[in-house]
Amino acid sequence: MAPNDFSPTIDGFFTSLCKFKFNLIVSSLSGVYFVSYFALVCCQSVRRGFPMNFVCLGLFTASFSVMVGAMTAFMEPYAVLIAVGITVLIVMTITFLAACTPIDFTKCYFLLAVAGIVFFFFGIAIMIVMFVAPQHFKVLHLVYCAIGVLLFSLYLAFDTQRILGGKHIELSEEDYVDGALQLYVDIMQIFIYVLQLVQAAREN
Repeated sequence: MAPNDFSPTIDGFFTSLCKFKFNLIVSSLSGVYFVSYFALVCCQSVRRGFPMNFVCLGLFTASFSVMVGAMTAFMEPYAVLIAVGITVLIVMTITFLAACTPIDFTKCYFLLAVAGIVFFFFGIAIMIVMFVAPQHFKVLHLVYCAIGVLLFSLYLAFDTQRILGGKHIELSEEDYVDGALQLYVDIMQIFIYVLQLVQAAREN
């Protein structure tokens, strides 16, 4: 992700696109992202069936990565590098704690699900504020990103313990694609929210 900011070719590709073309590309990638994600999450036959599980996982990873790459093309290069470093530290810390702590995060499944729903509607509320009271948007957006980092760090701990096993909820050996998918989503979401916080800090 970070090298994207130091590559004139890739960076220029996104920044030189007109608004219509850029939105068209992002919309198409979003469609691939959501279809492949829900196919893996909701359909056990797809999630566990080879080679369809790898095809969907590949499509999901590629579409999500390009979307994040497009976002970083409009960010400061050093903000991206700092965000990558912070994300690596967070992931290493959470992984270590999830593996060593006696706390069973998988028992908090219901609370984490509710928190995710509340976070989703909070995001919608912030989008409304952006149009109704734009003067309050920046502060609320920073709060939203900070909560996002915390929430997906908890999701990372939850998913790590599910993969490691020995807890209240654990993945079977047949759900290796599901484990990889959830870890990837958790880490990428942490990076996205950290990046927005770092970019905002540098702008101030």
